[in-house]
Parts: sequence; structure tokens; C-alpha cells
Amino acid sequence: MPNLKTLKVQKVRIADEFFVALAESASGARLESIKHIKGPDISVAASQAYAKSICAMPNLKTLELEKARIADEFFAVLAESASGARLESITHFTGPAISADASQAYAASICAMPNLRL
Repeated sequence: MPNLKTLKVQKVRIADEFFVALAESASGARLESIKHIKGPDISVAASQAYAKSICAMPNLKTLELEKARIADEFFAVLAESASGARLESITHFTGPAISADASQAYAASICAMPNLRL
């Protein structure tokens, strides 16, 4: 889908394979915005692939996470890949608690994103 600019994932159960495929094709994606609102838990493997894809998308500027139930490993992988992210804005609100380790990784990733403004 060459014209897809915004992906909105809301209250939907998605198989792990979606996130793995997203990570595999992320460098060619033209997505500018991802809005992830509510939904069931995302597994460890899918969360890791999701974080990799977010950091590999060359046009992704905005990430919104609302009540997203993502495994803690998402934040660890986000921290590892953050310097390559093109994100300018992250909005993260009303969701499940993030563990202490994941919070540290999240903070590290935020500090390592070169284009992050908000």
C-alpha cells in the first residue's frame, strides 16, 4: 500500500505474524503516523518486532499509544534501536503500568531519538 500514511490499530486482536511482517518491510513503509488504541496484549515476540519496525520506518513521525498492552520487551528493543528512529512525537497515555526496567529502557530510548521534539 504505497499511499498508506496513517495506521490506526484500535481494539483489535492481531496475530504476531502481522508485527513480524511489519518489521520485515518497515524500511520501505511510507507510514507517517501510528495510532495504537486499546486492544489485547501483544506478545513478547510481537512487541519486539513492533519496536524494531517503529524505529526502522523512514517516514514515521508520530506514535500514539493509548491503553496499548505491549510487553516490556518492546521498550528494551526500542532503546536498542532508538538512534535510528525518525519519530518527532510520542504520545503515551492511559495504559497499563510499565515495570521499572521497562521504564528505564523507555527513558533511554526517548533520550536517544535524534528527532524527538514532543
